[in-house]
Amino acid sequence: MRFTELSKRKLDVISAIVKSYIATGDPVGSKNLTSLIENSPSPATLRSEMNALCNLGFLSQPHTSAGRVPTSSAYRLYVNSLMNHSSLNLPEINYINRNLSDIEFDAESIPKSAASVLSALTGYPVFFTNVVGDDTFIRQVKLLPVSKKAAVLLVVFSDGRTKNSVCHIPDGLTADLTVDFIKIVNKSVKGKKLSDLSRPYLQNVIAASGINALYVTPLVVALFNMAESASQSTAALVGAPSLYGFCDEDEARRIISLINKTSPLLDIVKADSDKTSVIFGNDTQYTELCDKVVVTDKYYCRGEFCGNIGIIGPCRIDYEQIIPSVKYIADKITDMITNTVNDMED
Repeated sequence: MRFTELSKRKLDVISAIVKSYIATGDPVGSKNLTSLIENSPSPATLRSEMNALCNLGFLSQPHTSAGRVPTSSAYRLYVNSLMNHSSLNLPEINYINRNLSDIEFDAESIPKSAASVLSALTGYPVFFTNVVGDDTFIRQVKLLPVSKKAAVLLVVFSDGRTKNSVCHIPDGLTADLTVDFIKIVNKSVKGKKLSDLSRPYLQNVIAASGINALYVTPLVVALFNMAESASQSTAALVGAPSLYGFCDEDEARRIISLINKTSPLLDIVKADSDKTSVIFGNDTQYTELCDKVVVTDKYYCRGEFCGNIGIIGPCRIDYEQIIPSVKYIADKITDMITNTVNDMED
């Protein structure tokens, strides 16, 4: 049934029961409901409305003599049409800003650090993803000598991530080899999409350069491995122990396994909306999230989509607090990653 087909009284009943159940976790009876609705009708009238809403799938009755509890349909209606949407309050903003002020400013660690702060703030497990776009490319490559026969190969990607590897060079790292390798990188690797950096491509680049393959092979292999690793989208979960606050052991294990697979989570959160998304597990194909809810938002780097961050919780979370928290932390990640990339170029 559509929102517009429900009477104002039924909407008032749904809103009151959802808010009460979120606050207390107790089923709501008609007598209690009279104190929750302004200008409330009689308990008998409310019982009639509650019975009708049960038949429509918005409420359920755990026991014959018990009050009613909201279903995922009621939560969905509440979030989409009945809830007061507000900004995050100042104490929570200060908490987030304070706890993110001293973290390392590299694009790979920022989402994880922000997820830890969001989990501590909300009390729920928080996931984050890094989604590698089709246009992600290598922005910069540096070769930093650490000894006569070893160097650190540092690669900076267009989404702000960095990777490094210590390369051992059997015949030693000379100034000429360093110059030759960087020339190859600048000509054939820098600015190249990750999807184009196959092993045959890199081998052909080296062969065409005329440089002795023995000298550059360790560097080429390390560069290929880092590009291959950076081309894979990833997902991770922070605050997993908090799953046991609303899941049994088997449920928690299956949710953790789902996140670790990466692709199911990417499928769940792939909505194109730029707004904070509330996704009810019963609306997905994944039974691991039955009777759970995902609240997620996107983060960006200089306007390019980079990934998601969000919480997993029971349906009776405090949406008025959780939604703006997720939005604020996603915006914060965007600002921090963008500033990091800008600083790299200065």
